Amino acid sequence: MTNSGNRSRSGNGEWRQVWTLFVWNLSEGLHWKGLWQCFDCHGVVVDAFIPVELALDGARFGFVCIASRFDALRAIEHLDGFVLYGS
Repeated sequence: MTNSGNRSRSGNGEWRQVWTLFVWNLSEGLHWKGLWQCFDCHGVVVDAFIPVELALDGARFGFVCIASRFDALRAIEHLDGFVLYGS
């Protein structure tokens, strides 16, 4: 997993800081909702996305946006190397 801080507009048009985590090697059966739920246990998830395209080596990947740097770092600490749905 890697992370980067970026800004996003909230529903009321205000800017807020979010942290985007890159998640690698996802199983084919994993839906974005499952990815969301996995990270939601470790902080406030703003968005989760799994693109249809595959990486050059054929692996699936996704992105999870988390509301705070603290929650993002906690998620990385707890989930790095975690096996989800056999991936």
